[in-house]
Amino acid sequence: MKPARFVDRFADAKARADLLTIAQDEGLHHRGSGPNRCECPGCRNGDVRGASLSERDGIDLWHCFRDDTHGGSALDFLMHARGISMQDALVELERIVGIDPTAPSKPPPPRRAVPPPRQPPPPGEVLALWNLCKPLGLVPEIAEAWAARSLDVSMIEDRDLARALPRGTPSPRWAFGAGQPWSAGERRLIVPLYDHQGRLASLHARAATAEDGLAKGLSPMDHTVAGLVMADVLGRLLLAGRATATRDLLVAEGVPDFLTWATHWGDAAENAPAIFGIIAGSWTEGLASRVPDGVRVLLATHIDDAGEKYAGWIAHTLRGRCRALRWHPREAA
Repeated sequence: MKPARFVDRFADAKARADLLTIAQDEGLHHRGSGPNRCECPGCRNGDVRGASLSERDGIDLWHCFRDDTHGGSALDFLMHARGISMQDALVELERIVGIDPTAPSKPPPPRRAVPPPRQPPPPGEVLALWNLCKPLGLVPEIAEAWAARSLDVSMIEDRDLARALPRGTPSPRWAFGAGQPWSAGERRLIVPLYDHQGRLASLHARAATAEDGLAKGLSPMDHTVAGLVMADVLGRLLLAGRATATRDLLVAEGVPDFLTWATHWGDAAENAPAIFGIIAGSWTEGLASRVPDGVRVLLATHIDDAGEKYAGWIAHTLRGRCRALRWHPREAA
């Protein structure tokens, strides 16, 4: 165990010391009419007034009226009385008040345990739930709800960008929100989230319309989405490092915008960008490192303060390796 630090030793000694006791230990006799007067520790001049010892605002003070010597603590008093160093004065102060200076300091309080960083859900459970989901065309009420938002449901299904979770499907413990499983209510569109290597890592549930008291989107409970994105086929190839040519990358915010952009270009389009979809907290430095140098990054985050801030963060993580441009729907026309 380490010895006590100087400041801790002094604080302990000061709590037990008063200057009059120290003065008497030094053989400085009481002088004057006041109860806290003694001979000056420096000059011992015999002046009847002596030195004044007092405490003000929790600080010990002493003052010699003849030669105007003074100090602010018991250590100053001992240093002046004996002509010794501060370290030696502390040892003397500990002796006077009965403290063993060789005693070890008290052990520091235990540090609060830092919880491990959250991880995505178990891969086996993610794949199992994804395989229980159905193509949108097999769950008409889900397909109709998203078609009403002007989305091409058949293209979403063909490109496997999202699936429908049939009502009542057994859900793992992380696929819950507000006490209900994802397979309850209208929150049954499921989109896959991919890691920085393009592998299926998690899922996100999204309702087509708002439900009373419930958020439209739900990520796995007690698990992270940091470093995970929605991605179309080209986006997954980019993450896996298998993009055959330098392409544009369009980064959309939220499930509806991701699905809108991921179905905007037809299969015959030669210059279609790779598409990422992000949700709150998902974009990380690690994801940015997967974007090849020179790729033009089109930032299609929401047109509001939060969206502008998110776009700025993404551009910052690219460190100037890529040309980051703010992108608006009219620019794709």
